[in-house]
Amino acid sequence: MMQWHFQTGVPLTILLVSLLLPLVSPQPLPQTESLLLSLPAPFPTPALDCDAKGVGLVSCLAPLGPVGAIECAKDLVNAGAVGLLGGFAVTGADTSEGSGAVEAVIEDVIKNPFVDVIRAQCECYTEQATGMLGQPAKVCESRLCLLTALLCGGNFIFETCDELLATLPGIASPREPVLDATIESADLFLQDLTGNVPSPIPDDIVQSEGLTFYILFRILSNLYNAPCMGVDSLPDPPIPGWTTTSFLNLVETPELEDGGLRETPFVQVVEKDDGEELLIIVRGTVTLTEGRLLTFDDQVSFFDIIEGSSTSAAADPMIREGYGELLRAVFPSLRRIVEASMAERVVVTGFSLGSTVASYIALGLATTFSDSRVDLVAFSPLRGFDQTFADLLVETLNVRSLAFEFDFIPEAGCETFPGCSADETPKDELRIVEYVDFPGRVEISGEEIGEPNDINSPLQVWPAHLCSYLCWAVRNFQPEDEVDWCERAPRGGNMGGVSEASICPYSVERLPLL
Repeated sequence: MMQWHFQTGVPLTILLVSLLLPLVSPQPLPQTESLLLSLPAPFPTPALDCDAKGVGLVSCLAPLGPVGAIECAKDLVNAGAVGLLGGFAVTGADTSEGSGAVEAVIEDVIKNPFVDVIRAQCECYTEQATGMLGQPAKVCESRLCLLTALLCGGNFIFETCDELLATLPGIASPREPVLDATIESADLFLQDLTGNVPSPIPDDIVQSEGLTFYILFRILSNLYNAPCMGVDSLPDPPIPGWTTTSFLNLVETPELEDGGLRETPFVQVVEKDDGEELLIIVRGTVTLTEGRLLTFDDQVSFFDIIEGSSTSAAADPMIREGYGELLRAVFPSLRRIVEASMAERVVVTGFSLGSTVASYIALGLATTFSDSRVDLVAFSPLRGFDQTFADLLVETLNVRSLAFEFDFIPEAGCETFPGCSADETPKDELRIVEYVDFPGRVEISGEEIGEPNDINSPLQVWPAHLCSYLCWAVRNFQPEDEVDWCERAPRGGNMGGVSEASICPYSVERLPLL
């Protein structure tokens, strides 16, 4: 019998492996593109400064003058403005009926949808600035002040990573979705309702799609961490049977001169290993610059940004001007990526600002590649388009928009009530800009996420927005995942037996009055 012998003493199996290794193709690294974010115009007011004194809701009334401010404050209190204050008591409330008056206001906030507060802000700013003072521009000043108070006081918008980690202790690191170990390729199941998307989505369909909602929000949460923790921190592969192929980074001009976040990952493109499906993930707001895009309330033509559409719409769909610039930055690259792929189905998902931009991306792809099926899953989307756009979404996409009943973001954004006007409103008129609800609503009630510590309440602004969706998805569709963000961190620091895995990392709230 022939004996194999090597003077080096290296075992045969190791030598063979070393010879074969060069024949194995390494996993290709994701392509990264850096895309410049332009603005429709210079920001209409000075930069948001979270260190400035007076960044609070009371100061938002100052542009209306003393009489207008008093009248507007009464309207806000009557609508339950304590909800906006994250639980702070409203000073100056009418307590002529005794101490029970303020308690009654709080009771109303808990019972009523948060949209009442948003509507009251718009109405009172408009009434006081136009009727009493004759200055519509004051509406925009006050609304921008409100935005400043929410963004700065909410402690989840940041300009440097040190700032994020300092204000949000315990922020969760990216983690893989918890799936059965036997799953070789995750299935993103969404029943095809293209052309006939009901609102709300029936419960039986929601139940059948629940695991997909869980997977998508876990991935969205991961991408949200990437600007500070780096894309290398993201799970690889993101889900079994899928590979990240691209990152699209936004290059922004920071709000502050010493701001550190000038280039951040905004879109992650993931391809199924069989090449038949693409997943496009769009993160939520991170920088103050992105938050300020909301101050551009005017509308622009969707098809002026999307070129090469195969749809001949009867009317031109209109979208939010500031967010349209995000679409303008990323869509050419996404169109090229989809065109180069073999995908027969594209799933687009986003959170908050990312949901609104995801709707633009999804409709752009659907009208450009009419032979492909496009699914859209929007978590907590902000109103960002008119009725014509919404109708076109239903006609061409398979749409789901998830909204928690105590999350004010899906109810924010201009609708048809007064005061939601463009920042460049002429001083002699008040121009109403109409934005409408997302179709395909998946309605999430407080009962569906159980009994967390103050998350299912309009008094807790950011936990309801940032943590309720993961809590709902884990508790209802993947209870094996030990991290659910279902508890609000106690202010006193005493955990009282609460698991750290259940604490909402965004529940440090300091929405100031003054």
